Amino acid sequence: MSSTERKVILISGVPGTGKTTIAKALVKRLDAQYVSIADLVVKYRLYTEYDKERLCYVVDTKKLRHFLKNIITSSSKTLVLDTHVVEGVPADLIDVVIILRTRPDILEKRLIEKGYSRKKVLENVQAEILASCTCEALSIFDKNKIFEIDTSSTDVNSVIENILNIIRGEGSQYRIGKIDWLSLMERDERLMRFLREDVNEGSSE
Repeated sequence: MSSTERKVILISGVPGTGKTTIAKALVKRLDAQYVSIADLVVKYRLYTEYDKERLCYVVDTKKLRHFLKNIITSSSKTLVLDTHVVEGVPADLIDVVIILRTRPDILEKRLIEKGYSRKKVLENVQAEILASCTCEALSIFDKNKIFEIDTSSTDVNSVIENILNIIRGEGSQYRIGKIDWLSLMERDERLMRFLREDVNEGSSE
């Protein structure tokens, strides 16, 4: 792919991995259009209900997919989509999928700083350990479109340069499967606590 032709780029990852920060920085770099799927869901009521226990909207993926198709096909600019819900994204219209990954202990600190409850911290850290966003992306998109970037200790500008390399077709080192937190946890016993701690117990904190 040429770095100058129009692209539709999806930035995904669990909360705390830097999706919005990276997506907006990429928009500035490419003079692209920013699309927050979370904002669209709320603004245009693209949901079926509000989950009071999980404190989030349940996305109507059919409505969302139709809505995004209209946005993508009607725009002549490069689009950068910011979301952790990829199920409602029209896969055939996406050129590149970037999954942001963050080391579990660093992610925990970020989520605590954001004010997340212990339950939400654990849910998201455990999802990151199990690469849930990557697995979901694999069920929807062509494997060759998906890349993973570790944002644990990398500054925004470096991440943007990595994404630009991917767009230029020079991102083979970011192919999925190279980030493996489970293997890291086997070498660092301190990280095993994330899998031992019960999410439901954390909800009382």
